[in-house]
Amino acid sequence: MRRACVQNQVTMSKQHVSSEISYEESNSDNQSCRSDWTNTPAKHYVVQIGQYGGLHPAQFDKYAKSTVKKRNIPYDNFFGEMANNHNNTIFNSPEADSLASLDVFSRLDVVVHGNRNSPFEAREFYQTNEQGRSVKAREETQFTAKVMAEKLAAMGLKNVGVLRLDSCNVGAGAYLQQLRAALRDLDIRVGYLAAPNGYLQDVHIPFTATRPVYSWRFWEDRWTVIKGNLDVEFPGTRYNGSGR
Repeated sequence: MRRACVQNQVTMSKQHVSSEISYEESNSDNQSCRSDWTNTPAKHYVVQIGQYGGLHPAQFDKYAKSTVKKRNIPYDNFFGEMANNHNNTIFNSPEADSLASLDVFSRLDVVVHGNRNSPFEAREFYQTNEQGRSVKAREETQFTAKVMAEKLAAMGLKNVGVLRLDSCNVGAGAYLQQLRAALRDLDIRVGYLAAPNGYLQDVHIPFTATRPVYSWRFWEDRWTVIKGNLDVEFPGTRYNGSGR
């Protein structure tokens, strides 16, 4: 007799000491046949941060198109702050409930420029100097962990299995730990947080689902992964019970 596959059937238990939420599979078959972001593109979301899109907004659309091609994520799952200033972008304008449907088996990729200190947005513009001449100026906006958490909360985020920051070099600093704390303060539950330890390419390697990370520290892992306050595993991925 064929065994039934019960998707997403989980039990929830609170751990009083760590205040973590534990999601344990109630059936040994559920792990392999449940619907999650590894086998269901509709459970994979992408959010772009930065209202201007940085110095080269087209890079974000290039990133998104590559993601759709390799991951088959629905365009309805792409949201971007720059959509309010760029009418021709493929990102949708974020609303208060854009991320409300995500659950512990979902994945959210946050794409934003960054360095080892934090994600940021840079923009250039012209202004008039004291001599009355038009000169080019540059401005950078840093997205602190508190600001980032508030942005995601404003889009409705409450739960997510994997929160990946596609933001160059952010994994090499302390930002992920800061973001974990900021999300916890807003009662947002996350299984894993990840970020690259080098420069993340905006498109995938041809014929693969890999978006490479370049770093001179070739002996180190290209990604930093830390655990959040949800116990959930995604076998066959780097989000499989490990992480600081």
